[in-house]
Amino acid sequence: MFRGKILAMFFALIWAGSVLAAGPDLEKASQLMKEGKAGQAYALLLPYEFEMAGNVRYDYLLGIAALDSGNPAKATFVLERVLSLDPNHAGARLDMARAYYQLGNLERAKKEFTILLGMNPPALARTTIHRYLAAIASREKARQTGLKGYIEGVWGHDDNINNAASQSQIAVPAFGNLLFTLNPTSRKTGDGYFGVNAGMQYDHRFNPDLGVHAGASTRNRSYFTNSAFNSQILDESVALGFGPDDNEIRTGIAMEQYDMGSARFMNMDGVTVSWRHAMGPSDLIDTGAQFFAYRFPAASLAINGFNQETLSAGWVHVTGSGKGMTFASIFAGQQQATNGRADGNSTLAGIRTGAQYTLRQNLDFFASLGIMSNQYDKQNAAFLATRHDTLYDASMGLDWHLNEAWSLSPRIDVTRNQSDIVIYRFDMTDVSLVLHRDFR
Repeated sequence: MFRGKILAMFFALIWAGSVLAAGPDLEKASQLMKEGKAGQAYALLLPYEFEMAGNVRYDYLLGIAALDSGNPAKATFVLERVLSLDPNHAGARLDMARAYYQLGNLERAKKEFTILLGMNPPALARTTIHRYLAAIASREKARQTGLKGYIEGVWGHDDNINNAASQSQIAVPAFGNLLFTLNPTSRKTGDGYFGVNAGMQYDHRFNPDLGVHAGASTRNRSYFTNSAFNSQILDESVALGFGPDDNEIRTGIAMEQYDMGSARFMNMDGVTVSWRHAMGPSDLIDTGAQFFAYRFPAASLAINGFNQETLSAGWVHVTGSGKGMTFASIFAGQQQATNGRADGNSTLAGIRTGAQYTLRQNLDFFASLGIMSNQYDKQNAAFLATRHDTLYDASMGLDWHLNEAWSLSPRIDVTRNQSDIVIYRFDMTDVSLVLHRDFR
């Protein structure tokens, strides 16, 4: 009986393989497309892509099925195969142009439509092409100047509002490991909070290869019982952009003012240079260099001032279905103490990765993870050790889109700092709910 089951499974596998080997039913797929059932046609064709890629008829059907079932990124990949084999395939070029239009890559869509006009298409196709070109011109004009903004309310609880160690006493080696009791404000303290955040972004293109980008945002947090730690952060930036949207170099300045309680805690000013390049409809690379000066106005904190230079590189990928997005970035740099910081200069490096995925039409899931190492070069006089910190942070949550303008986002953020010096070790968990409103 056991032998009989093995034989049955063997023949079933052979039968299944022969079905795949037979290839997809292209006539059925074509009929499904004519009936407006692109999703069914896509499901029928996709399992055979590995075996059938390079077959012009199959690739064209798969490409238009992907496009008409809401997968324009996938469509561009497949239709590129068609055009590489048959550059004069007018249908593939038209649908390629439509796919880029849906993806918002207006420059590439315009290029494909213009090539089509030079191929002397039939009157009906020519009318369609002109309609798309008029829509692209309208969208390009609207994109020459854009102003958008947001406002959001935040409610949450942070179990370590001062990023402090949890111990109430610490041993100090410079004093023979004598135990010192920490002031309550220097120990881990939790509290609930509410806040209001807002921001705006202005973009203007003088021509396709020159633009200006300016933005400002504010983040405000008020704690229920520990008002001394209330914070107000204001960020401003302005940059010139050189090149088209999909291959742009930006150079500009950025500033931040950070108030805690009723006093200024920190000022940051700096310059930035970045290069963003689209490597197709689904991938983007972003590299940059930054120089920032951090200064602490209070006399008791001024010793902590430093300058920081960093280099960074990142990559963003959108899945073929358009429902998912992943990103990864790396950075490295150094800090130069400007006023005798206790731990001296430092070198830093880190990575960050994350993803976002559409669970359903109005619900997205997101998550990210970051790690940063910071190695200092001066022995701390009090703790008789050279400081080395490793900071870990993780976030995840949901974006529930109530409509085109409003969204509600529950999220959790966890941070842990490991350090050779006990006073710098801390962990923090922040749970919040964000009500967000976009303005465009």
